[in-house]
Amino acid sequence: MQIIDKAKEDKIPAILRLGFRPFFLGASAFSVIAMVMWALFCSGESQLSSFMYSNPIWWHSHEMLFGFSGAVIIGFLLTAVQNWTGQTSIKGTKLLLVFSLWLIARIGLMLGSVSSIWLFIDTLWILVAIYYLAIPIIKVKQWRNLFFCACFTTVCFY
Repeated sequence: MQIIDKAKEDKIPAILRLGFRPFFLGASAFSVIAMVMWALFCSGESQLSSFMYSNPIWWHSHEMLFGFSGAVIIGFLLTAVQNWTGQTSIKGTKLLLVFSLWLIARIGLMLGSVSSIWLFIDTLWILVAIYYLAIPIIKVKQWRNLFFCACFTTVCFY
């Protein structure tokens, strides 16, 4: 059982107390935005393709894998690691950092062009999340659960 300081915990906004909260909320909001953009594009709004790296098919596949699915999986893992290890996972500013990197990558890739900086941030948010996921796993020596870190590291460099 995890014993936490209630007063210290109450200072953290509720959305930043567990990993799934910002990522599930962000993924659901992003999916609605992506569906609206895709529907507008399919209905003939060709100027919308400039918001999709000028390649809507690539944008859709990339954003559904890295933007939506990645956020859901990372949010789940950052929450589940607490149950596996009995250690607290990231919260507060650390969680805000990882979520902000995810959000910056989504906005940058949606509004900007495919450039190295946006792709770097898109990879960085996953690597930072893996780092924070690995800390409690290594601390309690649950080596079997490092499998998730290895999987996501492979995805980043694929």
